[in-house]
Amino acid sequence: MRTEQLREYLEMFHRIYREKVAAVIPEAYRKQLVRVHYLEGARIIGYVSTSWGAGYQYQTGKPEEIDVLSRSARIEEIVFECPRGNIQDNAKTWILLRAPRLRIVGFKMSEKLPLRLDTPDASATLENLDIDFRGRSTHIGFAEIFADRSVEFWSKERAIERAMDEVIEATICVAGIERFKTSLADFLERFKNGHVLLLGDFSEEGLRRIEAIKQVIESKDYYAFTLNDVREPPGCDLRQKLTAVASVCRFVVVDDSSRAGQSAEIPIIESLRVVTIILRLRGSNATLVNRPLEATSKVIREAEYGDASLAEILGESITWAESQLSNLSRQYAKTYPWRSTASA
Repeated sequence: MRTEQLREYLEMFHRIYREKVAAVIPEAYRKQLVRVHYLEGARIIGYVSTSWGAGYQYQTGKPEEIDVLSRSARIEEIVFECPRGNIQDNAKTWILLRAPRLRIVGFKMSEKLPLRLDTPDASATLENLDIDFRGRSTHIGFAEIFADRSVEFWSKERAIERAMDEVIEATICVAGIERFKTSLADFLERFKNGHVLLLGDFSEEGLRRIEAIKQVIESKDYYAFTLNDVREPPGCDLRQKLTAVASVCRFVVVDDSSRAGQSAEIPIIESLRVVTIILRLRGSNATLVNRPLEATSKVIREAEYGDASLAEILGESITWAESQLSNLSRQYAKTYPWRSTASA
């Protein structure tokens, strides 16, 4: 991994994390989140070790920026600011870590180093540590270090996944604090207001189209994501995952321009009766089985686009989607008495 990739990872992770915290965590709880506490008013500095590992830390009281450095020392030696070679001396190391996700909080250590990442999957979160070693004092407010420095581990896709997982965990904690009085409903409402699910072909050409569609959607102040960005619970198959995610999104956008998995997903989406935009590149050759669904549905719109007209066509379709959602809200308020009472 190069420093440029770690910078892209850190930018993506922290952008998604901040956006999602602002969207789904009530303001009263945000500063109670450990990451938010240390991240506010902090410089993010990333490290790529050419010998072992990678990681980053927050330096408070610095300009809010991201800086990434490459060093030949191991990642632990970089973060602990200790002389090279000492981390590999067992007598000078407190923990030989052979597992992921260890968390060390609020320790002061003298003449010992907190840990060595001893296996390729080892990782640790360090919070509020003071280390006195060989006459040098080092304070770590918040840092995360990993033995794995592979390109796959530090991809932007993994950044999105980890940021969303962390916010979901925080949401569950908040819901527990409030004993589920309103937190789950509030979370679903906040999530649904801004999230758009993208389905399509994940071949090289399909991903190019998905990325172009994503850029248009996000220019309209939505957050667009794919099912690949969401880690499914072990007890769910892919159809259950699609059903769970699509049902809590603002609307769904499908690129049906080639023969791929979305051909099987479209009937599931249709059965959920969620507002859906189906896009097809002009001249493309997807299956005819899922056409024309809009003939029998008020919540599905099918549109053909070209490379030059994508922004215009998708913009019109998003306007249509919001109009349909408004119509549905009014209709449901008339149908369900408790809704009309709540909005009165």
